[in-house]
Amino acid sequence: MNAVHVLYDLAAHPKYFEEIREEVREVAREDRGWQKTSYARLRKLDSFMKESWRFNPPSMLSYYRVMQENHVLSDGTELPKGSHICMPVNMIQNDPEITPEPEVFDGLRYCKYRQRQGEGHLHQFATTEKNLLNFGHGKYACPG
Repeated sequence: MNAVHVLYDLAAHPKYFEEIREEVREVAREDRGWQKTSYARLRKLDSFMKESWRFNPPSMLSYYRVMQENHVLSDGTELPKGSHICMPVNMIQNDPEITPEPEVFDGLRYCKYRQRQGEGHLHQFATTEKNLLNFGHGKYACPG
């Protein structure tokens, strides 16, 4: 599903095509073909894929659970045993305090984030983040 959305988004935002294409060519040239490590260097393509995924999430809600026992949240909300709960993951990741200008498709958004001090290994398509929850996060995350 994501691969199809990436193609649609590339067609809808053709300004990214040459830049991503050149990145692929450069990495292939430097590595004299494709190596296992080549894919990790495709930061622009990875960023575009992640932005496409943010715009076209697999689900608006996630973490579907059925309460096995009564529970009271810190704000006093009661969740009785048998209640069905879930999280609005799409609303969380598109909150302007979490994703600036979430209505704007920025194919290099996550590439720019990775240029920030100490964040070069973060914000990759197949890594989890506490505010991008379609893959989950923590010990129960499923990035693939």
